[in-house]
Amino acid sequence: MDLLNLLDHKKNTRVLVNGTIYVIGPDGVAKDIKDDDAAKLLQNDRVWKKYDPKKAAALRAAAKKAAKGRMQLIGANGPIAKEDKPGDPMDPNLAVYKRPDPTGPKPKETPQVPETAEAKEEAAPEPEDEDGEKLQIEDAGEDDSEWPDPDEGMDIGYLREMAEAYEVPFNVRTPKKTLVKRIHAAMYE
Repeated sequence: MDLLNLLDHKKNTRVLVNGTIYVIGPDGVAKDIKDDDAAKLLQNDRVWKKYDPKKAAALRAAAKKAAKGRMQLIGANGPIAKEDKPGDPMDPNLAVYKRPDPTGPKPKETPQVPETAEAKEEAAPEPEDEDGEKLQIEDAGEDDSEWPDPDEGMDIGYLREMAEAYEVPFNVRTPKKTLVKRIHAAMYE
């Protein structure tokens, strides 16, 4: 008995059935198959059909139409959805892991301009005493002992302030863990 395999990628390959190897030809036909082996192959009726030269083209077209759009990844719990939808992060406290919605508007990133000491002095009015005389303020400098050791339990905003104080490079996507490592390295240089 001759059988037709409807899968294009199986042409010019072999199949093992009950200890016998059959060759699937370039036309997708496996020839001279024993009846009991053919019965076993025909159990998979989506792939194997009895070969009739007049109906072969129609069978292939029907199989392609039926299989169209059905290919998908299979996980341990069944088929995996095709759409990649953003979901909740593993740790909801870490905003870094939130993925943007691909269908929504793209967020505009504002460039971070580091504030210089000169700019701060220009913006702040000079303090005066009761008589209207300007007070002289000594620049105390930044005291490193004011900042505690950074850890991942701290708020991301606070860690960013520390990073600015120690002139640690970062951006809005820098995760807490990386920020903590960089700050720690800058503190103990």
